[in-house]
Amino acid sequence: MAKFDHPPRAPRLLTAEAAMNYLSLSNRDALSAIPVRPFKIGNRTRWDVKALDAWMDGQSQLSDSSAGDRMNEDDPETALKLWRQDNGSAEATRRT
Repeated sequence: MAKFDHPPRAPRLLTAEAAMNYLSLSNRDALSAIPVRPFKIGNRTRWDVKALDAWMDGQSQLSDSSAGDRMNEDDPETALKLWRQDNGSAEATRRT
């Protein structure tokens, strides 16, 4: 077993199948319907995780909300709570 100085990171570039799994899509038609375009590296087609994340943030209105600036990736519960407050979700008032 190889020893790592740091934990392995998730890949930045995804195949079509990995991108579909990442976005919880069931088929390639759904993947082709999103506005994020893949790019070629040699003869391989790849999707950029950051581009997919940016598109999803826009779909969730995270990039436009004030909570988006306050998001703390280390604390997803707080991030979700702030998003719900800013977007008027009924869940925002629920105590956890």
